[in-house]
Amino acid sequence: MPEGPASSTLPRRQLGRYLRDWRIQAGLTIAEAAKLMEWGASTLQRLEKGNADRIRTIDVQELCRIYGIPAEIADGLKGLAQQAAVKSWWHSYGDLIPENFDVYVGLEASAQQLSCYQSELVPGLLQTSEY
Repeated sequence: MPEGPASSTLPRRQLGRYLRDWRIQAGLTIAEAAKLMEWGASTLQRLEKGNADRIRTIDVQELCRIYGIPAEIADGLKGLAQQAAVKSWWHSYGDLIPENFDVYVGLEASAQQLSCYQSELVPGLLQTSEY
């Protein structure tokens, strides 16, 4: 893949969303939370948007402590951080997949259901000789 993080998109985005929600619930701004982490505000913002180059579980643990996140939820967030570092199947095809398309491939890989509607065509799986 060209530039950017070579890790799974969905766990990074989920982790960022949860951390942002907990930060807001704790009543902290990005600048305040970043200062407590001794980071720049842009570093925390990248983490919350799912665009961080590298996610360390120790950083997630410290953010959980700062935000007052219960231990069982913190363990889940650390698990998301570990999943974010795992390369998925499409990373080996990085030269064929356009930049920023990994979001869609990551969502597809995590999907549990596919819904398709075409008013003019019966999908191949539904075509039977009786039909």
